Amino acid sequence: MPSVAIPNVKTTRIGPQDPSLGRTRPRQLDTVLLLHGPSSNLFGERNPAYYGTASLDDFEKFATAAAAKLGLKVVCAQTNHEGVMIDHLHAARTYGAIVMNYAIRDAIESIDTPVIEIHLSNLYTRAVHEKHRGMNVTAAAAAGYIGGCGILGYDLAMQRAKILIEEQREKAREVKAKL
Repeated sequence: MPSVAIPNVKTTRIGPQDPSLGRTRPRQLDTVLLLHGPSSNLFGERNPAYYGTASLDDFEKFATAAAAKLGLKVVCAQTNHEGVMIDHLHAARTYGAIVMNYAIRDAIESIDTPVIEIHLSNLYTRAVHEKHRGMNVTAAAAAGYIGGCGILGYDLAMQRAKILIEEQREKAREVKAKL
């Protein structure tokens, strides 16, 4: 993986969320949830040949800086528990987008907020040696899929999130104009 300068920016990390926030919190279209799933807390230690040496904190700082350039705010979360991931997804229904490293298809399909699935390594290249990697059951439910770009995938994901948010805004303007 290429070496990338990690910006020195402040990140916002949240803990477990009450899923009802997705119904009660005001819409925050300029906010992106950056959700990391199981084992991503081990970035920098686990399989550096696939994932590089950047830590979870490095990924969060890089994504936060990339989003800031686009006028977006990032809220970061990491959990090793799928139920907690689903709670984060449900609570994030008021956000403009979700960038997620490790996707859960059913949870993605249960919300209207667009999800961009991101993987540091190219799962399909890895499938040559690890057959289970060639089956991605969640990508079809996501509004975007980015794989094999390492840390640069977060920049691409934030750009895609910005486009999806603008599409939502335009759709809301059209609906409002018809009223």
